[in-house]
Amino acid sequence: MDENRDSKFDAVTTGGLAAAGAGAGLGAAADLVVPGLGSITSVAVQSVLNLSGRAVERRRLRAARALQLGSDFAHVDITEVEAAAQTSDRKLELALLALSAASQSALEAKIAALGRAMVTGVLARDEAIVDQEFLIVQALAGLEAPHVRVLDLCRGSSQVQRNGRAYDSRDLAWTPERLASEYRGAAPVMPALLAALVSAGAVRDISVGRTDYHPTYESSPFGNLLLARLEQAGRDEAAATGDAEPAAGADRLA
Repeated sequence: MDENRDSKFDAVTTGGLAAAGAGAGLGAAADLVVPGLGSITSVAVQSVLNLSGRAVERRRLRAARALQLGSDFAHVDITEVEAAAQTSDRKLELALLALSAASQSALEAKIAALGRAMVTGVLARDEAIVDQEFLIVQALAGLEAPHVRVLDLCRGSSQVQRNGRAYDSRDLAWTPERLASEYRGAAPVMPALLAALVSAGAVRDISVGRTDYHPTYESSPFGNLLLARLEQAGRDEAAATGDAEPAAGADRLA
């Protein structure tokens, strides 16, 4: 979100619109004219304050849940994780990124996986592990349920096996068109989903360099690692809460 816009909104609310909005419950719905923003009703202002307050509360709870789940996974006290996160700037940034990503996600498996990666990273003594968990958190931060579903599809083989040999098959390959046919309703956003997954290093275009080039995707080793992290976290959470485990694939992560 644009910082200038944020500062304008903060200036408006602290300038009296928040107080004016409180009168909405008494039937006040008069237009309020704000320089540069036009006319805004007090009802709209109060609704924004209500919604933003609720959203902030929910985000804090999700972040706290990620921290709790990560600490439980590592069998350490939360205060130990907090102290470890402050031993280096890199670890502190890892914790901040993980908590921020968890706070904005409604995907339970992602929240748990972020918490585990965060705690693993901040408690690590090996900088290579810190870097690995940072990259995992960074990738998970950009993935939500639609991305995970496409990634799970791309994990399936894009080749057909016959007599122990692999044969290329355009009909069986994970082209954008085939992915859209498997994921009903996602055709308009499939390019964006694939672009995000490619950018994260989770899927790769295996048709690059072919004379008859047409985009064809499969999950990368890193993408398989992300799915494994999400699935393990999802299974563990289902077992801990006594919930029945979903059938298979990305469905268990929702």
